[in-house]
Amino acid sequence: MRRMPLAGRSKSLMLAGLALVACGVALALEPIPQPPEYNGFADSRPILGIPNALNVLSNLPFIVIGALGLTHLFSRRSAATFRESWERWPYAVALGSVFTVGWASFFYHWKPDDASLFWDRLPMTTLFTSMLGIAVIERMSAKWGRRAFVPWVALGVWTLVYGQTRNDFRFYGVLQGMTMVGLPLVLVLFAPRYTRGFDLWIAVALYGAAKACEALDEPIFRLLQGAASGHTLKHLLGAAAAWKIVSMLRGRVPLAHPNPASARLETSAARGAP
Repeated sequence: MRRMPLAGRSKSLMLAGLALVACGVALALEPIPQPPEYNGFADSRPILGIPNALNVLSNLPFIVIGALGLTHLFSRRSAATFRESWERWPYAVALGSVFTVGWASFFYHWKPDDASLFWDRLPMTTLFTSMLGIAVIERMSAKWGRRAFVPWVALGVWTLVYGQTRNDFRFYGVLQGMTMVGLPLVLVLFAPRYTRGFDLWIAVALYGAAKACEALDEPIFRLLQGAASGHTLKHLLGAAAAWKIVSMLRGRVPLAHPNPASARLETSAARGAP
C-alpha cells in the first residue's frame, strides 16, 4: 500500500490536533446536566388519539428510508457501489441507525421522558459517528478508517451512557460538535474515491438545517401559526438528509483516479445528476 503523501499526512495531523483540542475542551468544561425542560416541545397536540402527533408521525420517513437503504445495500446492485465488499458494513451501521432512529424517536415522542430519550439518542449517536467514520474510510485512509470505525462508534455510545448515568452530557455534546465540524472538514480536505460526493454536502446542509429547526422549535411553531413546529421540521429535514445518502449509494461508482482535479470534475457532474 502506498504511503499517504506528505500533504495528506499534514491534513490528517491537523484533524488529529483538532480532536485533541476537543478532548481538552471536554475535560475542562464543567459538567453539563440534562435541562429539566428538554422533554417539553412546542407542539403537543394529539391527532386521532396519537399524543404529540406530528412529532410522532414525522419519524415514519426514517423507517421507510432506512429500510430502502438497507435493501439496496444488500442487493446485487450494490456491488458496483463499493471498491471493497467490506465497505458496505459501515453503511449498514449508518442505515440501520436511520431505521432504528425512526422507531426510537416514534416511541420517545409518544411519551417524552429522560429514559426514552436515551433510546432515542442511541441510534442517532451511532448514525453521526458512523458517517464521520465512513468519510475517513472513503476520503482519508481505508486501512486506518477500517481499524478506527468500531472504536469511534463505541466512543460515541460511551459518551451517551456516561451522560445518562452521570447526568453529565459534556462529552456527548463535544462529540456531536466534533462530528458536525469534522465531517465537512474531511470533505473539504480530502479528494473523493467515488462519484456523487456532492450528495454528502447536501446531506450535511440538510442536517445543519435540521439542528437549527430543533433549536428554534417554538419560534417556528409560532411563525407557522401552528402548522408545524421546529422539531417536526427537524425530523423531516433529517429524513431528507438520510435519503440523500441512500440516493448517493444507488447512483455512485468508484472514481478511476481520485485526485483534486477529479474531485472538482465529479462535483460539477454531481450537481447535474438526478
